[in-house]
Amino acid sequence: MKFKEGGQNFRIFHTEGIKHAPVDENIGQTFVLMIASHDRVQQLVGVAGNAVYLGSENYKSERERIADLLELKDLWRDLWMLPKIQSKYGGDVSKFQAKHNRDFTWVPN
Repeated sequence: MKFKEGGQNFRIFHTEGIKHAPVDENIGQTFVLMIASHDRVQQLVGVAGNAVYLGSENYKSERERIADLLELKDLWRDLWMLPKIQSKYGGDVSKFQAKHNRDFTWVPN
């Protein structure tokens, strides 16, 4: 996902938790290598430079701001169309919506 703000281009992506990495001490010096696997072959599909991890509680308001900007809350319909999502929630769309509404601001971490 991408957006432009203040004349600068930004890209947003989700990463898994990083535990105790010193991310705040290395803001602007972090690079993220994005790797995808297909048919048991791993390929480098992107590099993010000057990355900022927004997962800590200090960045909650920024995650919420970006989630609103990208209208992530509205993506629940697209997500629900995926058979894997429907299966995970046993076909219960209200159960999925509750989880999505609670967690959608976590996407731009």
